[in-house]
Amino acid sequence: MPADPLRGLPAACSVPAGCVDVGTQDNRHDQTNGRCSTVEFGESEELRSLRDMVRRFGEREIAPFVDEWDRTETFPKELNKKYAELGLLGGVMDPAYGGSGMSFVEETVVMEELAYFSTMAAMVCGQPTHSLGTGLAHYGSEALKEKYLRPTLQGDMVGAVAVTEGHSGSNIVRTMETTARRDGDDYVLNGAKVWVSNMTNADWILTFATIDKSRAHKGVCAFVLDKHSAGVSEHPYKDKVGARTFASGELALDDVRVPAENLIGVEGEGYKVLMAGTEIGRLACAARAVGQLRAVLDLSRTYAQEREVAGTEIGRYQLIQEKIAMMAVDLEAGSLLTFKLAWLADQRDRRLQKEAAIAKLYTTDALMRGADQAMRLFGASSCMPEYKIGRLWRDAKFMQIYDGTNEIQTVIIAEHELGYRRA
Repeated sequence: MPADPLRGLPAACSVPAGCVDVGTQDNRHDQTNGRCSTVEFGESEELRSLRDMVRRFGEREIAPFVDEWDRTETFPKELNKKYAELGLLGGVMDPAYGGSGMSFVEETVVMEELAYFSTMAAMVCGQPTHSLGTGLAHYGSEALKEKYLRPTLQGDMVGAVAVTEGHSGSNIVRTMETTARRDGDDYVLNGAKVWVSNMTNADWILTFATIDKSRAHKGVCAFVLDKHSAGVSEHPYKDKVGARTFASGELALDDVRVPAENLIGVEGEGYKVLMAGTEIGRLACAARAVGQLRAVLDLSRTYAQEREVAGTEIGRYQLIQEKIAMMAVDLEAGSLLTFKLAWLADQRDRRLQKEAAIAKLYTTDALMRGADQAMRLFGASSCMPEYKIGRLWRDAKFMQIYDGTNEIQTVIIAEHELGYRRA
């Protein structure tokens, strides 16, 4: 399939690797300074087939149950195995470790389509190859990859990520309170983590602790932690406003002994392990926002065509049309930003902090705008569970917070523009 995320170049095209095809009338390529001048916004047959397969899966395995999962704050662990059987759980990971070897563009399609039905179901599917698995794949030993990464990608184990602490937000790696000290063949961990993602279903946990607080992020280490180890206790969050299906909570570590071989990389490399999954995590977040916004628009369009006031469907009123139009504009713009980021990620030639921050910021804010306008469009009906828009609105707010708050994304973008940040 073509590498271009905008998905239009024929296989025999002579466009240099890394160029985006940007459209001229005669469809010729301007090779000046290595740049191209044509763009075609199609979608390859392979991507269409992938999208259709994921959509059918979502219609069968997610749509009929998602409202019940939301009500009961549960997620069926067995769905991971179903993801794996279709090759969805392995994402961009190397097939040598049980991954699916997808391109980032393909992974983006998967996340978008799953999120159309449930952004939380998409998060569960994506986590093994994003925040959970990427750092382990890059820095973990072969033994750790075989023991934890492979069975996770195959749906036989479930992992969780424990980074955040109660006293801190996005600056956690510089102010980490959870400690690790070496004791013979083990490390001993003490501390507490909050908002541990996918905690309830997890068999193992990727967590972080500092061996020396004075070294800030250079003292942070990453560990694979067996959730059933002595001294580990979990406290699930209940009755959350949104993200209810993604069972999360607090994790307390009281003299927990972790074998030294469960250290990922070397001492002080925890920050690298954490950041390895950051950009793909924000790409996935943007893709989920696009999928969820598409669901918001579809529900709003249908309701505007069916709901009548004084014998006229409300879609005929201009204020309603404005809401629909702005959702459509935001969806188009967000999709373009997201697939551009996915294509850049497939080039693998540089860090993408700024581009990832732009895509995450725009798409999640656009989703929140769209969900808020949909609540107004639905009126009192938005409060009723059978219309589903209330669940989408509640989940939308969380999208602006996790994977780095949108305030942090704004800072990252500004610092790149001002030359204060280059990494």
